[in-house]
Amino acid sequence: MFQGISGCGKGTQAALLQEFLDSSTSYSTFVMEAGHGFRSFLSHDSYMAEVASEVTENGGFQPTFMSVWNWTNILINEMKKDQHIIFDGSPRQVAEPSIVDDLWEYLGHHETVYVFYIKILDDTARDRLRSRARHDNDPQIIENRLKNFKEASKSILAYYTQHVRYTFVEIDGEQTIEEIHEEIKRIIA
Repeated sequence: MFQGISGCGKGTQAALLQEFLDSSTSYSTFVMEAGHGFRSFLSHDSYMAEVASEVTENGGFQPTFMSVWNWTNILINEMKKDQHIIFDGSPRQVAEPSIVDDLWEYLGHHETVYVFYIKILDDTARDRLRSRARHDNDPQIIENRLKNFKEASKSILAYYTQHVRYTFVEIDGEQTIEEIHEEIKRIIA
């Protein structure tokens, strides 16, 4: 599982880990990237998509029921048997980790789950987010995203550090992409 503020490199590291796992194990890897699925949902012509778009456009977090619906829907419809699972940026809401625990129990997964928290400076996040070519990265939205992440992440990160199922690893996201990837590979080896 990858956690961290927008722009920390979660998606990049998830893709690199997927490539590594697919080439070094007999299982394929399913990457549960909630952001992509949610951005796809926002393009729908529905009232719920309209409301969710307003929340996103203001840099807010979606309510828990929307987040859970999004990632559970993706898993239910796309995950196959005998796959590694990488969560890229989910869960984000305080109630979600226990729902993820339900998922592990439902799947009969009793091994340790690694949670990689890629920590970067606020200024690094701002710079990286401004460089993205996305509509939701104007300065005020970026500030809202930073604030919302900090507020929501405290209890989520505490949950992972205290729960025996999870091995919580804080990674210095100011390192190069390659250094972060090598650190992750050393930890899971």
